Amino acid sequence: MTAVFEPLLYAPGHDEAALQALSRSVAPHVFIDFEFSVPDDCKGAAVTTTIAALNSCDWRGKTVSVRVNGLEELSTFDEIGQLVAAGCPALRSILFPMAETAYDVAAIDRFLTVCERQAGIITPLKLEILIETPRALVEIDSIARASGRIDTLHFGAGDFASGMGIALKSAGTPHPEYGLWGAQGETFHPSDIWHYALMKMAVTARAFGLRAFDGPYAAIGDLSGYEQQCRRSRAMGFSGKWAITEDQVRAATHLA
Repeated sequence: MTAVFEPLLYAPGHDEAALQALSRSVAPHVFIDFEFSVPDDCKGAAVTTTIAALNSCDWRGKTVSVRVNGLEELSTFDEIGQLVAAGCPALRSILFPMAETAYDVAAIDRFLTVCERQAGIITPLKLEILIETPRALVEIDSIARASGRIDTLHFGAGDFASGMGIALKSAGTPHPEYGLWGAQGETFHPSDIWHYALMKMAVTARAFGLRAFDGPYAAIGDLSGYEQQCRRSRAMGFSGKWAITEDQVRAATHLA
């Protein structure tokens, strides 16, 4: 029996039209972004626009999270505080990027606890952790144990490649110089450059009862390549894969 494998679509938090479209998507899992896709001068607007969209759009049937900025940004704790204080019923979890150690995760967990206590919130928000640096992969076991809120791990291929000194035109795509060649010049397993990181993450997630999502495939015009990556991730035990477009959502939803 084939395991359930589902897409996760995202949209920038400062773009009201994009958030409305996100709420109407068929994707069962979505996140609103405050980080990579939001320009620095729009960070504040992203928070207010997102809170308005969480309270006004219909998010029924979706797992909704917000990706805040990492600890290197001064805005991160303010973003979390405003989200918790707003008490948006649709918001299920905080997606925390660039986590490198258990201490990073513990800091966010503790701050969430304080904010929820101040806001009188009884049901705590979940935490989803983005593994996207070499240090994070080395520390992944302790990261997974760092908070009882954690229920999902995500792999960020773009920043991980950067941290490894790997040059790629599009995040999450195969590396053209990594593969095994047959007698006729055919290539086998061209995506294996990601295999160790993905399998380590998938095993860790399974060991601690967590979901695991593979990250984005930035070559959005290459649906065939995206589908291949989805099948590989599904075969490795992942719960799903990020989608950048509705075409990718459909591709991941209708895998054979």
